[in-house]
Amino acid sequence: MNNPFSKIGICISFSIMVFVVSCFILDKAILYFFIHHPVIKNFDFSEDKEYLSGRTGLRANYTGSFATSEYNITIKTNSLGFRDDEIVVKKPDNTFRILCLGDSFTFGLGVNGNSTFSKIFEQKLNNTKTHDRLDYEVVNAGWVASDPKQQLFFLKSFGYKFDPDCVVVGFFTGNDVLEILTNSMDKIESIEFTSNFLTALKIRKGAIGFIREIFEKAFPNLYDFAALKLIKIINKTGGRRHMFDYIMQKDYPQQIEDGWNKALKYLKEIKDFCDMHDFKLFILIIPFQEQLRDIKYNECIMVDRPQKILRDFFMSEDINFGDLLAHFKNIGSKDIYYIRDGHFNPRGHKVVADFLFDNFCFLKILPNNSF
Repeated sequence: MNNPFSKIGICISFSIMVFVVSCFILDKAILYFFIHHPVIKNFDFSEDKEYLSGRTGLRANYTGSFATSEYNITIKTNSLGFRDDEIVVKKPDNTFRILCLGDSFTFGLGVNGNSTFSKIFEQKLNNTKTHDRLDYEVVNAGWVASDPKQQLFFLKSFGYKFDPDCVVVGFFTGNDVLEILTNSMDKIESIEFTSNFLTALKIRKGAIGFIREIFEKAFPNLYDFAALKLIKIINKTGGRRHMFDYIMQKDYPQQIEDGWNKALKYLKEIKDFCDMHDFKLFILIIPFQEQLRDIKYNECIMVDRPQKILRDFFMSEDINFGDLLAHFKNIGSKDIYYIRDGHFNPRGHKVVADFLFDNFCFLKILPNNSF
């Protein structure tokens, strides 16, 4: 007598096998016919995560590539581990040196090295100056996933040796507060937020997250392609991604309050250190792209809350700053981020470089009679 359950089991097993094979074929087809650049993940960091050497976490003299369905870039570092041209620690004579600190936005994830806002800013300074007695040098010392605490340590242990005339700190409102918490905890799973931004930190909770992680690893091209298409559809229909809702809440959980207190404390210490060494300081407030969308949030959300916290703090501490969210809204520019990746695209870096130039002139950070 035939067992009907055995037939059902065979059918299920066959269906799963067909599904897996189909996904594999589709994944490869997408790679060759739909995604212009392969999704490769050889973005190679050094194993030293303690930053004891004062470097940025990237290996010195490294060349590698990083690509998604939206971009394909080459990453090169100099002998100091910076994503910049070769530079000397001792500042040359007749040079106005600007040291840029920050996370992946400052580092320039999504663009090649000569298209980062620091490099464009440097080129504009040197091309616009009114005399040849002074050279401008903008050093890109940003590194991915860094936070104000690490940037303070870098500045105290190594960055000061560059004798910068000005230090620019890029503060990303999306996750710099969370980075401070996660970088200082052994078990980041203990942080409990309602936002699915946790998935961006590779924290997977529950069966759905586990299955998604397996699918993403097994079929990266299919996953990347589908996710990009989905986000475009959501954007066109006025939907939202929820990724950074946690930082826009009117009422923060205690853990986020603690993160903000620590972030502001480290920014104040950066200010004090710069004052002690006679370095000028400018903090760039970098928004996330969801803050520029025409989205109807519920009454628990205040879209520009992180900017308000930072503006109030900087004004109370007499810290020079620039608010990119207000600037982006004023110029009516939304095409400055990669849709899925969320970092600045080449046009975004150009807009930021122009913003820095205008602010440095307005605030008279640059030497007199330079422009």
